Amino acid sequence: MKRSAVSNAIIKRKGGDLLQGFAVVKHQRRLQIAKKQDSIKIISAYDTVMKGFAKKFEAWKASQKAHADCFNVMDLLQLINDEVRHSMVLAWLLDNDMTRFGTHAQGNAGFKVFCQELDLPLKFSDASYWVRREVAGDKSRIDIEIAARGMFLIHIENKIWARNDQTREEWNDMQRRAKEIGVRDENCIIGYFLTPDGALPDCEYFHAIKWDLVAKVFEGFAEVSEAPNVEFFCRNYVETLHKFIIQQSIEGDLPDAAE
Repeated sequence: MKRSAVSNAIIKRKGGDLLQGFAVVKHQRRLQIAKKQDSIKIISAYDTVMKGFAKKFEAWKASQKAHADCFNVMDLLQLINDEVRHSMVLAWLLDNDMTRFGTHAQGNAGFKVFCQELDLPLKFSDASYWVRREVAGDKSRIDIEIAARGMFLIHIENKIWARNDQTREEWNDMQRRAKEIGVRDENCIIGYFLTPDGALPDCEYFHAIKWDLVAKVFEGFAEVSEAPNVEFFCRNYVETLHKFIIQQSIEGDLPDAAE
């Protein structure tokens, strides 16, 4: 091949490479422009969404001045995960003695609603009964005791987070306790195992009940309460139960707790 022909071939090849390179650069520029345009669209869409969210959020904040839906007494005091505090609140509702737990001053109204929801004889709530907490037996300690001498004995074992089950020991202690206070009718010796999900107790004589049933008791108590502050607390506590205990139980997201 002649030298001029070789030179022309080299020039042609280089020209082709140059054109190919130019095409690649042009494609890359178009790609960059397209990406930039897409980014602008995404940013614009995101900005529109955020502006809409901000507008609705501000409207929601304004509405909360009249409602304060985020406010919760037990959450504010960081008592949500404290089983003992929940037992205290339940004992408060059940007690009819203003000088002890029953500072709601509604007499036996709470225990009457409790009897109605659990299909217990209403005569229990009309008896001269007492409510005690942390009642020690020979081999166990019960969270709540409701009892009337010679009439009935009810024990409630409250388990929200921990699940150490001592109901067999508690039932044996209940038999001795029933004899002490003169309760002879086995049908009037009643044990409840209270959990968020209705877990079955080890002892077949204990009845499994859920916290959503207790929430209904508080709702009923709020309805009959004549004191506005008592009604407010009960409704706020019902929100506590649904938001932090019942709903988490449904979702299987109950936190672990030491026994």
